[in-house]
Amino acid sequence: MPCGDVTLPGVTPSNIGEHLDKFRQIYDDAGVVILPGFFRDDPIFRAFERDLKKLTTELCGWAGCATDKSLCLDEMVGHLARHRRDLVGKLYDIGTRPNKLLSGMSLKLHPALIAMTSAVFGDAGVLATPTLSDTLHMFPPGSDSFRFNLPLHQDYPYLLQSPNQITFWISLSRHYADVGGMSVWKGSHKLGIRPHEREQSGHLATVVDDIDLSAYEEIRCEADLGDLVVFHTNILHRSEKNYSENDTRIVQLFRFSDLFDEEALRINWVNADVNPKAPKFEEVYPEKIRQAV
Repeated sequence: MPCGDVTLPGVTPSNIGEHLDKFRQIYDDAGVVILPGFFRDDPIFRAFERDLKKLTTELCGWAGCATDKSLCLDEMVGHLARHRRDLVGKLYDIGTRPNKLLSGMSLKLHPALIAMTSAVFGDAGVLATPTLSDTLHMFPPGSDSFRFNLPLHQDYPYLLQSPNQITFWISLSRHYADVGGMSVWKGSHKLGIRPHEREQSGHLATVVDDIDLSAYEEIRCEADLGDLVVFHTNILHRSEKNYSENDTRIVQLFRFSDLFDEEALRINWVNADVNPKAPKFEEVYPEKIRQAV
């Protein structure tokens, strides 16, 4: 995980209260804050990790490929993917839209995450979570996973509800060479809601041909177990591919929004949803969609 002026080393859930002013300053200025090892020894985080390991052990039984329960979660998921890649989707479903584990819900509502969210939004707003808030991303090795890597984008067009929105990106795997991660462009959240193209894959890609992207420092987030990255929904970022031969990357995402944001009120808190009848970004913002060539 990179170090620098967006990193707060040594911060944990037990001492986050002492660092909230600095956290808010970095978040406002850079749009991204990196907290290495934040959750590594946290009991709520560990309970969620244990539940995922139990589920992976069960799924390995379904696949007929018993696993060693002493392995790390990323090793267990990688083992499952080598035998029944489709069953990895069961874990994705458990942790996504919404996270369905009580331990996962406890992590989402962790007092430390609520404290950081409140520090960003203050007391004036009303806090909520978008319909598509929760995502448990799993990237086993192999090109089959590449279709899940999003292009350069902002999160808000995928989620809607409010552009005053915070994302918590929590690493559930160890760091390995070539396993990939996330690239973010520091300060690019200040560009606001950007135009997007809808790709053939269905992904939304941010249009950047009218800006100098090199004016924004690119930061590579290649996380270790328990690392936390916090970023603004409008920051430009990209999911990097896993080019390793044997290693798996796992990340849990949670989001919170301020419903009293001016733009959120203007769009009447509309949420994106997997329901095909739900509003899409291009319907809410027709002026910000460009047809892919």
